[in-house]
Amino acid sequence: MGFDLGQPTSAGTTSEGMRYQEFDAGLVIERSDGHYWMPQAIRDKWLGLGGSGPDPGTLGYPITSLKPAKDGVHRRELFDNGSIYWDDHGTYAVDGASGPISSSASTASTTSRASTSGSPTG
Repeated sequence: MGFDLGQPTSAGTTSEGMRYQEFDAGLVIERSDGHYWMPQAIRDKWLGLGGSGPDPGTLGYPITSLKPAKDGVHRRELFDNGSIYWDDHGTYAVDGASGPISSSASTASTTSRASTSGSPTG
């Protein structure tokens, strides 16, 4: 699954042995085990949960780039302590141990919960 992040908007920052670079449409993090990119919606959710360059926040750092979820509808990015799912209706953060921790669905009445397929439903 390809995704065009656009042009770099920063020279990049190195902290805690990792490199971070912002792009028009997302963020790339380089760790010792690889490069991980996250589109803007995933990046914004991660930042909203306390993630930033030197601070991994609630979910920790990414361990995969964006890929299709098992349900075939959502896309997800895995982190040290959970996942962020993304679809046309919003983004949903799921803690690896306790389930949904937040959502930013476009429908105000949506409550994020884990479905039997392991992806959030609204």
